[in-house]
Amino acid sequence: KKIIKLIQEDPSMDHSKIAEVTKKSQPTVGIRIKKLRDSGFLKINQELISHFF
Repeated sequence: KKIIKLIQEDPSMDHSKIAEVTKKSQPTVGIRIKKLRDSGFLKINQELISHFF
């Protein structure tokens, strides 16, 4: 829940910052974000991402 809230507040926050704020390791944050994406709770806007690259 905390990861979702952080991403909602700042969608540009990267895994390392989320790990720092939640006091979890980067791999743990990455796994949890992947589970959230796979379950449909978190969706990535590819158009927005490609706009920056």
